[in-house]
Amino acid sequence: MVKLEFVDAQEMHKLHPKTFLAPTIRELRSVKVGSFVKICAGRERFWVIVYEINGDNLRGVINNELLCTKEHGLGFESVVHFELKNVYQTLLPIKQKRGC
Repeated sequence: MVKLEFVDAQEMHKLHPKTFLAPTIRELRSVKVGSFVKICAGRERFWVIVYEINGDNLRGVINNELLCTKEHGLGFESVVHFELKNVYQTLLPIKQKRGC
């Protein structure tokens, strides 16, 4: 597992509210195991599938190819530990309907 300092999306939103969007606290609290979240290391944003949540601390697996691997050492399927404040965007799991 790689431990890095990720960008604080909530702080960036406070500093640049008109040009930098971040999820609301309510949206962040909706993140569940299986959610896709976008985080940022250096100048690269990427998607992570969340597999563990402990309060505001999350663990997940990177789910896309990265371009700046030499800068941060991360790559496809790297395991990362981060916090809810680092989340730029969320895609929550779709609830499956039963039957036809």
